Amino acid sequence: VIRVERNPSTNEPAVPRLALRPRDAAVALGIGERTLWQMTKDGDVPHVRIGKLVVYPVYSLQRWLEEKAAAAEAKKDEDNGKSHI
Repeated sequence: VIRVERNPSTNEPAVPRLALRPRDAAVALGIGERTLWQMTKDGDVPHVRIGKLVVYPVYSLQRWLEEKAAAAEAKKDEDNGKSHI
């Protein structure tokens, strides 16, 4: 059985968001908009330009966060494995 989520106010099928606008992306990442804009400018966060509009693909953000988390965990494991004599 395939269930289609519906918008509770209109009962129309809910369309999944493929990308977030800057404000929503910043909230989703738990960072400020200025920080997000700086990261965007520096090329540190995945984003797409559509004309003058900048959006943040949800899948790319999820994958990017997973990669960042894996790298941080690997570094932590590496640091814990070093002997401090």
